Amino acid sequence: MGKRKFSIEDILKLRRFGDLDVSGRGDVAFTISYSDLDKNKNLSEIHIIRSDGVKAFLVGEGDSSPRWSPDSKLLVFLSRRGAGEKDKGIGVFVWSGVGEPRRIIWFKYGVNDLKWFDSSELVVVTPTPRKGFYDEDEDYIVTDKLPVWFDRRF
Repeated sequence: MGKRKFSIEDILKLRRFGDLDVSGRGDVAFTISYSDLDKNKNLSEIHIIRSDGVKAFLVGEGDSSPRWSPDSKLLVFLSRRGAGEKDKGIGVFVWSGVGEPRRIIWFKYGVNDLKWFDSSELVVVTPTPRKGFYDEDEDYIVTDKLPVWFDRRF
């Protein structure tokens, strides 16, 4: 069999593993991301493997960042489930291990980080919207103020 070069199409067919979280009882949640060339979108799924070997999948628009609660009973994650093409932002969803996840809040300007504070409270870090910082329809940030970073290496 002859050799051939790795193409852009080959790269777009790859599935990417990421965003692993392990619960206190050993349940695992992680994301698998891939490109859907027909829809011209990058999609992701949350895969769950319970400590007893049972597997589950959460498949929704933009599912990401799965986080187990400290008591291992709930899984929260970010998603655009139920959002229209023109809707901005992302939602925080909770899943109890059965049925469909439910949305608990929506953030128009997105979410930077999501963590459990304790078994019943979440900490969600969001960007602070500033007047004049977004364009007219607020779909991207306009700025000429980039932070300066210096690592003290020469």
